Amino acid sequence: VFYYLATLLAGTTFVKVGGLLMSPGSVALFPACLFAVLLVYIREDAQEARNMIYGLLAANVAASLLGLIVSQHLRGTLAFNPLSLPPELFVQSPRLFIVGLLALFADTVLIILAYEWVSRYVRPLFQRIWLSLALVLVFDTLLFVTGGFVEHPAYREILVSGVVGKVIAAAIYTAALALYLPRARAAEPQTVGGVRPGIGELFQVLTYRQKYEALRAQASRDPVTGVHNRGFF
Repeated sequence: VFYYLATLLAGTTFVKVGGLLMSPGSVALFPACLFAVLLVYIREDAQEARNMIYGLLAANVAASLLGLIVSQHLRGTLAFNPLSLPPELFVQSPRLFIVGLLALFADTVLIILAYEWVSRYVRPLFQRIWLSLALVLVFDTLLFVTGGFVEHPAYREILVSGVVGKVIAAAIYTAALALYLPRARAAEPQTVGGVRPGIGELFQVLTYRQKYEALRAQASRDPVTGVHNRGFF
């Protein structure tokens, strides 16, 4: 429902902000969906993130079909519509629906790949999360706006506004996530031996895949000399 509202606003509602034409659905709500997927991936694992991606896709399709049913009911003679809502409010443009669905699937997969790639070269947590979100959101803006508004006279304005707005929104969501993750880890039960991670490790948040790769590299080398051990060979 949250993503459905984001898609609806992204295709229908725009607000002038400092000379830019921004949609609250595209700039504020959609980055929150990617933010949630990345949070689940970092805090849980790839399986949970995959379940969330499938859930988002299924929910978007279901919500669109329900909206179509509601619009048909509102056109009927037996419907009581005290607010005089237009039936078109509940029906997405088929073009925007297809573009939005493809963009959603691509973005939710890319946000995980981007985070893993950025983490190889960037150490600070804030920069890792922000760069990952910003890269995927710029890609999403190019895909969604081009697919939905390429022939529109305001295409260029919508595209530039979407990029600027989403990059700013990514910084806001990143700040929230960067503040939450270290504190969530600090609140977890004690590690083996009753030793909590040091203050430096609190800000080195690793995904399950990163932990696995680090442990695999550690297990293949001698702890004293650093050379590959018998198990590696």
